[in-house]
Amino acid sequence: MKGQGGFTLIELLVVLALMAILAAIGFNLNGWGNKFSAEAQAKQAYSDLMNARQTAVTQKRMVFVQFTNKGYKAYADTFPPPDGSGVLNTTADTMLVNATVNGQVTMKNNPPLITISSDGLLSPTGSIYFSSGTSPQLNCLEWTETSMSLGLWNGTKNDCDIN
Repeated sequence: MKGQGGFTLIELLVVLALMAILAAIGFNLNGWGNKFSAEAQAKQAYSDLMNARQTAVTQKRMVFVQFTNKGYKAYADTFPPPDGSGVLNTTADTMLVNATVNGQVTMKNNPPLITISSDGLLSPTGSIYFSSGTSPQLNCLEWTETSMSLGLWNGTKNDCDIN
């Protein structure tokens, strides 16, 4: 019977196989997105801390970075004017950063508040870890009084391994 339209079984199987391949690629890309999300959050936190440190030095005032398990906020010590009090006042000090993260922020051996002096020194030392369901190349940030570094969280040692 010529002239009748329709699909053959082979054509249907080819289309189903192509859809299965595209679906598998889509699921894999979702995993990559989670991996890059944790890396992006660690890099953004590093950038925000470096900017907070630069603000402390250039404005000659203390800056506070307050962490929670869902993000962090940075404040310049501006209250009372002109030089601040040396104590965080979340209602009166100037907010520099308000970052919310996807997933969980875990802090190791440090309180959820970092103080950056007008000389750019960080206190206390510590590290934070940005959790994800995948294995990113970078997902933690570690700092000492004078430096900050990105690394990969080592679940065995419960520490940030700097590359």
